[in-house]
Amino acid sequence: MPQSSVPSPSSAPGNEVERPAAGTSSRDLDGHFIKGVAWTGVSRLASQIVSWGSFLALARILSPTDFGIIAAATTVVGFVGLVAEFGLGTAIVAKAELSDDEVMQLAGMAALAGAAAWLVCAALGWPAAQGMRIAELTRVLPLVGVTIGLATLNAVPIAVLRRSMGFRRLSQLEMAKVMFAALMTVALALAGLGFWAPLLSELLASMIMTTLLFRETKVRLRKPHWSAIADAIRFSREVLVSRAAWYAYSNADFAVVSRRLGKSALGDYSMAWTLINLPTEKVATLIFSVTPSIFARVRHDLPEFRRYVLLLFESMGMLLMPMSAGIGLVAADAVTVVLGEKWRNATVLIQALALFAVVKSVSPLSAQILISRGRADAARRQSLMGLAVLPLAFLFASRYGAVAVALVWTTLYPFLVAFQIHEASRDIELSLMTIARRLWPITFATLLMSGAVYGVRLWLAGDAIAPALRLAVCVAVGAAAYAGAIAVLAMDRLRAALAFVRARG
Repeated sequence: MPQSSVPSPSSAPGNEVERPAAGTSSRDLDGHFIKGVAWTGVSRLASQIVSWGSFLALARILSPTDFGIIAAATTVVGFVGLVAEFGLGTAIVAKAELSDDEVMQLAGMAALAGAAAWLVCAALGWPAAQGMRIAELTRVLPLVGVTIGLATLNAVPIAVLRRSMGFRRLSQLEMAKVMFAALMTVALALAGLGFWAPLLSELLASMIMTTLLFRETKVRLRKPHWSAIADAIRFSREVLVSRAAWYAYSNADFAVVSRRLGKSALGDYSMAWTLINLPTEKVATLIFSVTPSIFARVRHDLPEFRRYVLLLFESMGMLLMPMSAGIGLVAADAVTVVLGEKWRNATVLIQALALFAVVKSVSPLSAQILISRGRADAARRQSLMGLAVLPLAFLFASRYGAVAVALVWTTLYPFLVAFQIHEASRDIELSLMTIARRLWPITFATLLMSGAVYGVRLWLAGDAIAPALRLAVCVAVGAAAYAGAIAVLAMDRLRAALAFVRARG
């Protein structure tokens, strides 16, 4: 991109109204938070209807081996992408004091990093194929590396939109990208391209997204002057180490399953992981696309910071705990009805990961708190602790099969989460007891729901009941039980949340 002057992020097209002034009141900031979540939520709901329709179609068209190849490629290049991005997007959002020129220099650095990412992915093709025993990676990784390079470059204009609170426009662009990729994936899969279908469609969608982002934000690439952006680079480095360690331990199970148990087992494991983590990943991504911009504005106002943290703990727990537990409870029927018999081996894996998913529903917030408070070093220590423990546990458990690998998450991850939340809450002077009081009605309601669904499954057990009917009854009973329990145990919190949205939305 040629160098040129660029308007500040606040004056980027479509952002004039959305960016609050420096002296924005708490009420106004709440309004930006709600509208940001609403815009992002609407666009992603529409996107997910399309993308999950595409995913389910792929589950019918492609084989577990195809999914295993895709999962293996994603595991390898995802780590490269994390390293290449270098936490630049996070630094731009968190450090509001960065000038326009410094942002453009970071964009130039992102372009260099993206090119390096493609070279690394291409070079990893043969060793990754040998290490994971998947020969197709030799041809797949150079192609996927282009997508990773584009994602690295896109991190800067995306961060510019988020920093200026241009959530509406960013949501529209992301929705268009997801819909294009989903439809193209199905078309290519039906054309017989197998595992190439989602990889090629994602590449095409990323190319279009890059063009639209740079056109929207007017970001241009400038030669980095290291002395000018040294502080941002130091902050980014801490974020990078934290994310790299997190990525390494959160994907070590995929590498172990592939190496020790084969790509068919990896396909089953990947499918189970995708389904059980679906609520957390989609809802957390929705909320955390907005919260960094909000946290950056209240990081020196601890009462306001704590208010947002408690709101997020409560809202995420209320949404995600019952959904994660419910997927594990109805896994046997859901897999049969939605995916088909060929995925039956994924059922027990989903069940083994269910408790982990419940805990994970409230875990992502700790790193967000620390990074937003300028404590990227503490987030780094937390991730390194997980890296020291989990990969060795996965390797040991693999001797007993994929289910044992999944159970490592369920048995060890809760302890890591407890430590992470403790350190983050201490930094903002928020007691764990206060968090526990906010979460206990949700936890108790989830337990009641689980008991009700389990009882219905026992009552309707047997071949006489169609799996689809049993699934529908369990979902209805679970939803009713949870809603009733929440209405009794947390009605005051529901009313407060409704009043909050009405007053500020």
